[in-house]
Amino acid sequence: MKRNRQHTEKRIVDAAIDLLAEEGFQSFGVNAVAARAGVDKVLIYRYFDGLDGLLQFIGETQVFFPSAVAMLDSDALGFYSRLCEKLESEPLVICVQNWERVADNPLTQAYRRQRDLFWRDAASLLQPQSDTARSLLSVLSALPIKSVGLDDVSPLLLATEFSPVDPPAAESAQEPQERLADNLL
Repeated sequence: MKRNRQHTEKRIVDAAIDLLAEEGFQSFGVNAVAARAGVDKVLIYRYFDGLDGLLQFIGETQVFFPSAVAMLDSDALGFYSRLCEKLESEPLVICVQNWERVADNPLTQAYRRQRDLFWRDAASLLQPQSDTARSLLSVLSALPIKSVGLDDVSPLLLATEFSPVDPPAAESAQEPQERLADNLL
């Protein structure tokens, strides 16, 4: 019976993503991914050149951050609140974010690139009006989600001067997401 490489690659990638999202990075390895995918671990080396290649592929094909435009609200607090809500609902994002704290690998590097792009777009949309506002955005961009409660950040966001731009037209609303997608390739 002829094997379908694309189907097998997809099973491996899906298994790796599911494993990370459900169990975290501590139990992540070639053997665990192969077992979850129901394939021989040799295929991970053949198709992805090992675990780093698999992580690089996932990092290049997954979008971890929403469009900054999609998070836009009437103020910075609304923006940040929507972002936290969105990211907290993504188990893979939480896993990769936690992994980034302790390891540098192709997946955490892709996450970091996407995060940097997101916050660059966020700064252009939120229009910080002072050095304090720019510094606050810089701090928020580096904070892992859930590391500081929204209640703790709210007074700072409300007291800092931002002038969010009006939401762009539907056509340009896709631009930041497309930038993220383009950056993945």
